[in-house]
Amino acid sequence: MVVQQDPRLELAAQRHFGSWQDAVEAAGFRLTGLQRWDKERILEEIRALHRRGVRLSWSRAPVALRLATRLYFGGWRLAIESAGLKPVRLVRSNEEIMALLRKGARSGRIGVGPNGFVDWPIYDLARRRFGSFPAALKAAGLDPAKLLWAVPVHYRTDESVAAELRRLARERPDMTLGELHQTNVAGPVKRRYGSLLAAVEALGIAGWPRRGAAPPIAPEEVLSGIWSRHRRGEPMRATLALASEPRLTMGAYRCFGSWRAAMRAAGLGAFVDDGPWNRGSIRAELKGRRLRRERLTLQAIEHDDPSLGAAIRQRYDSFAQALRDMARPARPRRQAAGSSEDAAARSP
Repeated sequence: MVVQQDPRLELAAQRHFGSWQDAVEAAGFRLTGLQRWDKERILEEIRALHRRGVRLSWSRAPVALRLATRLYFGGWRLAIESAGLKPVRLVRSNEEIMALLRKGARSGRIGVGPNGFVDWPIYDLARRRFGSFPAALKAAGLDPAKLLWAVPVHYRTDESVAAELRRLARERPDMTLGELHQTNVAGPVKRRYGSLLAAVEALGIAGWPRRGAAPPIAPEEVLSGIWSRHRRGEPMRATLALASEPRLTMGAYRCFGSWRAAMRAAGLGAFVDDGPWNRGSIRAELKGRRLRRERLTLQAIEHDDPSLGAAIRQRYDSFAQALRDMARPARPRRQAAGSSEDAAARSP
């Protein structure tokens, strides 16, 4: 995506032409992959979400719609305003930022990101407002050493460790074992008791934390997670994604058969040097179109992506056969370090 590869070019296109779509058309080129969208269709979809009571925030909107607003309007917020609606109010005051930081600190987590006590947008906003993220934490009355480092200094005695575990069990009775591993008390607990479960048993805390298996990740969550990694600028190689987000990566293998197929389904096939179309890549692209709510007809596919339409005609006896092949469950491939698939899914 040009957003990652050349952000200055995209910003210049928005400044001079209003959107990337208008700039591409002014240059005499055809933007492939999003022909089903136009400005009126985007506005209709946004108004339909509003009528259904969906909160008009970037995170709640379908991936394809968010991408289309970026290309046709220059951003989600501008598209919302063009639809005559009021965008979700952003956090603006320093007091609100500090309140969010204090709320996140009470969760018992550390770090920034999906498993941290704050997410990346709040981190960026706090850093811009206060000069640095540690300065924002100090302004909120929090200790950066306890929230940003894995081994905080205040859990030095057995009594402090036990008190923190009992506090978490009392305030967060629905906490899972995986979430407990992410807290800043996990390290001292494991050093003193050998494991988290051994500590809970020794302290007599019954029925906590929850140890049930996490629900399997849905295909829509896989695509949303891949797009989140892409927007954050994180590497998209399968091995690196597995190290940082194992649930997302394993969900991609379970739902799509491979990380490369999930990348294609998310509309990021440009970052996958996959060579000519085969049945696996066709199946992934069709499944991605279905999840993105794009039309699943051969005519629409040939209009959006002629190479995909030609590959379907070449590989299948009929379009109905291709749809039946798409509907069958994916067969996860065995993962191997340094495999050809990992080499194919290169970092943007």
